[in-house]
Amino acid sequence: PNGKLVEIPAAKAMLEEAVREGEQVARAEGVDLPEDPLIRTIQVCRDTATNISSMLQDVRAGRTTEIEAITGEIVRRAAAHSLKTPMNLELLKRVRELRHG
Repeated sequence: PNGKLVEIPAAKAMLEEAVREGEQVARAEGVDLPEDPLIRTIQVCRDTATNISSMLQDVRAGRTTEIEAITGEIVRRAAAHSLKTPMNLELLKRVRELRHG
């Protein structure tokens, strides 16, 4: 469930790093972020604490996930700005591995 992402220390650390990397890329792209993305992400995790993410549902059902459109895009845009996104790259790799067995 989404709530576990902020309850389990290792998961929360990964979430925080991924969000901060995404924030850095968004700023490099000139995106005006009206609020702190990490605070908003944590709130969404809490608000949807019992939900199972659509990406996990897709993995479980053997369907294509939106990983390329979300995390893949962060990684691609980061590269265009010579930014490093090691956590997003790791998450992209892990979900690809889940998808392809």
